[in-house]
Amino acid sequence: MFYKPGAAIQKNLAEADGSRDNLPPEADAPKQFGLGISRENPKHY
Repeated sequence: MFYKPGAAIQKNLAEADGSRDNLPPEADAPKQFGLGISRENPKHY
């Protein structure tokens, strides 16, 4: 219940004191990996 406000405060404090400066920028969208692993046809009946 109290996690989200605490996480938001911690993020703001980390940006203010500069501890997030060495991190890569946040991604806009996750990468899409296409169709994924193709499956074999079933061999059992």
